[in-house]
Amino acid sequence: MIQTQKLSSLAFNLSDGVALRSGKDLTKALHKLHSVQSTPKLLPFFGYLLCFQNVIVGPFFFYSDYLCYIEGREEDLIADDSERDIVVKHKEYIREAKVALKKQAFFCVFHFILAFYASGRFVPEFLTSDDFVRLGIFRKYFWLTVYGFYLRQRFYCAWSLSALAMLISGFGFSGFTSNGTLEPEYRNAVNVRFFGIELGTNTKVIL
Repeated sequence: MIQTQKLSSLAFNLSDGVALRSGKDLTKALHKLHSVQSTPKLLPFFGYLLCFQNVIVGPFFFYSDYLCYIEGREEDLIADDSERDIVVKHKEYIREAKVALKKQAFFCVFHFILAFYASGRFVPEFLTSDDFVRLGIFRKYFWLTVYGFYLRQRFYCAWSLSALAMLISGFGFSGFTSNGTLEPEYRNAVNVRFFGIELGTNTKVIL
């Protein structure tokens, strides 16, 4: 899934790069930011696809974000000049990501404990058993909710572990918070939010 996302996004980014080279103006600033204006060489291309942090599972990020990280150009992710200066002056602090690291380490352990607890207690086979079929509609809904919650923990754990690997390697910075505090955000490394998914009021909010 991650490889499909990377390849398809790179194809669109290359298309945006072709449009920019031909003199067309992209309507969305995000498309311009992530556009790739030359065909990637083999080494950075396979480095992007097979980087250890999310080669199989984990947060998705754009090719342009990967290049900024590899080449140490995190300031190129920022459009505002004053914020770019902050990134240049405090690049080491931003790459350390101590607060985000502690948070992801907590969530990784939390999800692992829940997944381990559920491993011998909530087996999916129960949902296809005769005992489950005989339950009333409300009890079925209850057990589906409980089983769904516990079965998701293994995926949360894997994504948290991948995000942790990214943050430890210094990758993930995506900009600053919009509340005026200029706290670094790490959306390139952390794009699964437990409470946002579990407590989302509709599909649009969850996505």
